[in-house]
Amino acid sequence: MNIRKVKKTDFDSILDLQLQLEDVECIYDSNLVKHCYATEEGKKRLKKRISKRSNIFFVAVNDDNNVIGFVDGYIPEDEWWYKEPVAYLDHIVVDKKYRKKGVASKLIEKFEENIKENNVNRIKLNAFPDNIPAINLYTKFGFKCYSSYYDKIIK
Repeated sequence: MNIRKVKKTDFDSILDLQLQLEDVECIYDSNLVKHCYATEEGKKRLKKRISKRSNIFFVAVNDDNNVIGFVDGYIPEDEWWYKEPVAYLDHIVVDKKYRKKGVASKLIEKFEENIKENNVNRIKLNAFPDNIPAINLYTKFGFKCYSSYYDKIIK
């Protein structure tokens, strides 16, 4: 397995993984539109996310050079209210066939390595409280819960 920067030619593989991620996220949030990235608008937004220079975007590829996972996030330039710069890890997903094989760990390690090179020492991310596999992964890497989001439906 190799971790490398994303390429525009990875789009179809990234889209497949994004749809797998949406399947999981829809379990935890009934307000999410399932497979919104399969729409033309979703594909356009995903292409923009892949090509945006300020994004941190890495893919894991297997020995056949097939994309089997990705991580993406960014370091904002306009968050002046923090004492130290912060990076946001937005998405991490590993193909179902490659889970529990250390791929996500390698992706997080690469993300951390990249932000350190950019003099950033803090990462923030969101996780659904019932997504125990994700929380276990983040906890393994030293992430701590520091906040909670609340949701209310008004009828």
